[in-house]
Amino acid sequence: GVSGALHFQTGTTSSGASGRIDIVSGAATGGKGGDIMLSVGNGNTGVGGIISISGGKTSANNQLGGEVLLYGGESSSGVGGSVIVKGGESSSNTGGSISFTTGLSTASSSGSIIISSVNAGTKGVSGALEFRTGTSSCGSTGSLKIQTGAATGGASGELVISVGEGQSGGNVDISSGGASQNTGGNIFIKSGYSDATSSGGIILSTVN
Repeated sequence: GVSGALHFQTGTTSSGASGRIDIVSGAATGGKGGDIMLSVGNGNTGVGGIISISGGKTSANNQLGGEVLLYGGESSSGVGGSVIVKGGESSSNTGGSISFTTGLSTASSSGSIIISSVNAGTKGVSGALEFRTGTSSCGSTGSLKIQTGAATGGASGELVISVGEGQSGGNVDISSGGASQNTGGNIFIKSGYSDATSSGGIILSTVN
């Protein structure tokens, strides 16, 4: 059989908002605040249990569905807390993936994914964005692929790589991989093909 379930739910309402559920650890004056941990128990058959967090649905016209917000903790004099999202480990097979997918729309555009660092304060620089695959001791490392989707009724999406303006212009550095034993990696730049007319051009130029 299964162990007993725990169900926490506020009551329904016919006019106005339904009640809220708060899970809060107490404040501390002589130490750190208490942790809140959500975890699923271990099992030995089938897949592991799921933790599902979702925003609420609304049927109101032109209103947003409920958001799911994850924040790192603030710090008055040190570094702010991080938000860490990590796939599950596996001792004998592939580790778990992390998938970010926007919401679909049956009548309009799908949602966007925006990954950005905030602006810097009066001192310092804005935060960096770094995307990289892990190392490998036996075999090839993972690929990093950036690609827009195909389009059947219009132009396919653009891929734009640009550096912001400043007192000195930033560089765009594209380099292929080095090799300790075999040939180093190549750099391929090619235009798109066309089934009906000319293929695209490649334009390299400096500004005026």
